[in-house]
Amino acid sequence: MVAVAASVAAAGAVAAAGISAGVSSSAAGSAKSAARDAQKLQQAGATGAFETNKFAQEYINAKLQVLAQQVYEKSIAAGNTVADAQRKAQEATYQAQQEAVRASTADNTKSQWDIYNQAISDIGKIHDVQVSASGESAKALSQASTGARDAQVLASQQGQGFLSGASKDAMLSQLAGSNLSDQQYQNAFNKIEAGFTPYTDAGLAALMGQQDLLGMNGQQAQAKAYQGIEGGQYKELARQGEDALLQNAAATGGVRGGNVAGALAQFRPSMLQALIEKQFNNLSGLRDTGYNAQGQVSGYQSGLGENLAQGAMFRGGVTAQNDINQGIYSAQSAQDIGGFNAQNALNQGNISSQDAINRGQYGAEAATSRGIAANTGLTNLNNINQNEINQRLQYFIQNQGANRDIENENILRSLGYDLDLLSSQAGADINRIDKNAQYFTDAINNYTGIGANAANTVGNINANKQLGIGKAISTGIGGLTGALSSYQEQPQYDKQQPQQYGFAGLRQQAPQINFNQGNPTSDFWTRR
Repeated sequence: MVAVAASVAAAGAVAAAGISAGVSSSAAGSAKSAARDAQKLQQAGATGAFETNKFAQEYINAKLQVLAQQVYEKSIAAGNTVADAQRKAQEATYQAQQEAVRASTADNTKSQWDIYNQAISDIGKIHDVQVSASGESAKALSQASTGARDAQVLASQQGQGFLSGASKDAMLSQLAGSNLSDQQYQNAFNKIEAGFTPYTDAGLAALMGQQDLLGMNGQQAQAKAYQGIEGGQYKELARQGEDALLQNAAATGGVRGGNVAGALAQFRPSMLQALIEKQFNNLSGLRDTGYNAQGQVSGYQSGLGENLAQGAMFRGGVTAQNDINQGIYSAQSAQDIGGFNAQNALNQGNISSQDAINRGQYGAEAATSRGIAANTGLTNLNNINQNEINQRLQYFIQNQGANRDIENENILRSLGYDLDLLSSQAGADINRIDKNAQYFTDAINNYTGIGANAANTVGNINANKQLGIGKAISTGIGGLTGALSSYQEQPQYDKQQPQQYGFAGLRQQAPQINFNQGNPTSDFWTRR
């Protein structure tokens, strides 16, 4: 900004030098003309020169002050108009840049969110695949464990069935053998008993005959027994005995004797008694034979009973052992099946536990991956936001610098234009002053003795004109330099209040130009 002020000062100095050169050339011609008539106008020239110098100085000062103020105000107004238009264009550019940054940020943010969501989706898919694989593996292991358990249970049941069947078959075989043995014993006994039956029957009948003879079975049975003895052999023996007695008696001549009669009377009872006793004895033999045969049969029967009892005991033992074996086999199978079920349950628990551990691990890995993806996405979003901030700040700084450059450029352009205008108007006023000086010079020619004063007056006028113009320019440039320096120290540009700074602010901050040389509204011609 100081360089700008220096440039403006240099431009003002050049303009002032040009004006002085023009004024000096014009004044030289007037001085030569006044010098030729110096003697004639000496007295009148002194008075006219004084008045001319006085009015010219007042006129120049007033016109220059008014002109400088007008130039300053016009430059401010024009600069503000141009600056406002360019600021609006710059603000539109800035807003477009901001919208572009926002759009780009939105696209980048959406893209980053798409990447993040895709990453989360991929992580979820991987997690689902892992969980599914763990579940399928757990299911396969569970089915394998259950299948192994079922096979073991079937094998145990089949083994139990085999052992139970074998034990039962052995029992049945032993029972069959024992029954066969009992039957064989029974058959043998039956044969033996059948062999002894005649004897036992005869002994029993002999015993019954003896009991009949003894009257133990009743008189009727006894009588019948006796009748059986008296019939048949008894009668034949009685006849033969009686015949023998009679023959013997006849031979001896004692048939008619008492002894013969007594002998015959006793012969039949004695013979019957003898036959009874003989029958009884005969029956005793049969009775004893039958008794002995029955004794032997009883012995065989006792042996058979023992054998049958042993067979029954054997069969009871075999049956009991089979029952014991069946219980043992059932208990062993139940124990085995219980162990198989327990092992399968343990396997199922371990499989479920491992599946849960796998699922937890996969879930933790997925959560970690999601956290990493989220952290990466957040970092990328922060980078995107930071890039947006940096781009916005860069555009802001660029626009702020561009706004200041526009204002400075407008100031310089306006200043250069106003300096040209000032030079043009000052030149026009100088031309008028030259004409006025010529008028006074012509008037002074009517007076003598004032030529030298006229020439001196014209020189003073020219010097004052040069001094006034330079002072006006220097004062304007000094005020402009101060304003620019003051503008440079203003706080940060606020795009929401573009009129706070710039030419409007410059107009408020720039010092008012005050020449303090006459009334700025005075006019030379009215004064004249």
